[in-house]
Amino acid sequence: MSDRSGADIPAQKLQFDMKSNDRRSDRILAPYGIVLEGLHGLSADDWSPGGCYDVAVAIRAAWNPNPNVLRTILKYGDPYYPQGQDDSSYYLAQDNEYGPNATNPPDLPGYTSALLQAIISQHPDNVKTLLNAGADPNGLPYLLLSQNAAGFLRSGPNFAEHQNYMMEDLSIFNRTYLLRFIAVPQLAPLTQQEVEERLECPVPSRFWSEVDFRTLSPVENADRIPALVAAAEKPDISILESLLHAQGVDTSFWTSNPRTPDIPTPETPSSLSVSSPLHAAIWGRNIPALILLLSNGFNPNVLPLAAPTRSITPAMATIVYCDPWNAEAYKALTTHPLIDLSIRTPIYDVSLTHFAVARLDVRMLKTITANMPVSAAGRTSLGHTVLHIACLPLNESWVQMHSAPIFTSCREIRNLSELEDVIEGSSDYEKTREVLMERRSRPPTFYGRGFGRRNHPSRFSTRPSKEAIGECHERQVDVVCYLLQNCKTIDIAAKDIHGNTALHYIASHRDINEKLLDLLWGENYAEEAWRATWNRYGSTAAELFRSGFDVVEEDKEFWGVIDEWQAHKSQDRERWEAKFRAASDAVVQGALLCPEHP
Repeated sequence: MSDRSGADIPAQKLQFDMKSNDRRSDRILAPYGIVLEGLHGLSADDWSPGGCYDVAVAIRAAWNPNPNVLRTILKYGDPYYPQGQDDSSYYLAQDNEYGPNATNPPDLPGYTSALLQAIISQHPDNVKTLLNAGADPNGLPYLLLSQNAAGFLRSGPNFAEHQNYMMEDLSIFNRTYLLRFIAVPQLAPLTQQEVEERLECPVPSRFWSEVDFRTLSPVENADRIPALVAAAEKPDISILESLLHAQGVDTSFWTSNPRTPDIPTPETPSSLSVSSPLHAAIWGRNIPALILLLSNGFNPNVLPLAAPTRSITPAMATIVYCDPWNAEAYKALTTHPLIDLSIRTPIYDVSLTHFAVARLDVRMLKTITANMPVSAAGRTSLGHTVLHIACLPLNESWVQMHSAPIFTSCREIRNLSELEDVIEGSSDYEKTREVLMERRSRPPTFYGRGFGRRNHPSRFSTRPSKEAIGECHERQVDVVCYLLQNCKTIDIAAKDIHGNTALHYIASHRDINEKLLDLLWGENYAEEAWRATWNRYGSTAAELFRSGFDVVEEDKEFWGVIDEWQAHKSQDRERWEAKFRAASDAVVQGALLCPEHP
């Protein structure tokens, strides 16, 4: 047996805590006198149902590298209800526990099915067995895919704010129904309300996404569904090929040419994915899968619009999801005849060049800007130029948050990682997802997307290492030198929505990059931008620079504004909760019908 990474796992782990679970040990003898141990050549552990808090029998069998276990389970079904018995419980058990479409119970967070488990465990024989037995090649039923997409709605609830979302009635917690509560169209330009929320947020946000950043993997496999996404990430190409040719598999949203501009009505399984097979192949560094998908008509410009605030193209994914940059995947994409590198993200209007600058890798930047001029990047919806982004701190740990003027003024960071608390080192998607998976076993305040963990002031006391600071300063200078040489229209006095110039962000660092300041001092209007350009919070770059000197790094009273912001967010959560409860009551009373999928 192997775990999700393909490594061998101890035999005792396969027991799934069977002996310690009194709920199931009492059922080793079936009601009809059937002894499970040895039944059809399998053990009692293979047959015993998972119940409400464990994975289904068929999912465990799909995890098993012995293909005969799954074949036997699917062939004979539930031993407690002999086949042919006229009992509705038999059919329910067959679907939920012993059938090819077995899925996780709602009490067990995450999205898992027998097919997904076979794919992730890299057991091609089990994948073929399930498909031949009638498993949905998309891996999950439509309403579960819609439930997952509901957690990524713009201006909607997120998983951290609604911990028990998977136990909600699917008539309520699905994308179609929740859209009724959201006034802003999902792909509309940035609204004034969203801008004001950003201006009021007391801690920095990623320049390319919303204030309440949403990781793509808040629960297990949220970023791996439908099943083709999981298959594209993993190395066994035969599994990916089996799914591509399976009857009923949906690829319509990913293969549409020209690229689909919005989620279709009715929604399709592929349109409800918060990623895509191309993105998964890129973050999994699975170049053979990427080439196979492109040769099968997948659009190299696809944007996963089910997560509109996190939607990036595959070319952008080679930067955002891969550290170091996935140059091989980028090359495969750029040789495709349909590639369009000028596409920008929805809502925040971020270009490929903006992301390249944020990585502070001048060699990568040269490769990417060989296909388009630096000046084409322009500004994002938040007013950021490439110079702004090059001068942004990585995250709060790099900002002098102990200075009141800097704490108030520095509201943007260039973090591309899924983790809020990355200080230095890799932000590779695969590596950071492992950290997120480990955190799911902790109390919610440690792993959620909510503001309780992210903005805890104790994080401000963590400093990056001297080695990391020195490397960052050198890379910043190299990138800014390249930008100045290759873009004659760079304006050092340009302001973003906060009224900050690039110099304001340099002055906000805990450790000032003086070489970078010297470099920019020779630019036109540099002195005016430094001494006489005030941001909307009333500070010049020079004043921020002075305020950071000799500051005592201890807890500050002005950090209390974070508590006020958290209280505000709690009120938002309560309003959403009230909507859920009202909708739940309507369902119970029969006033609301579950949305049907054609």
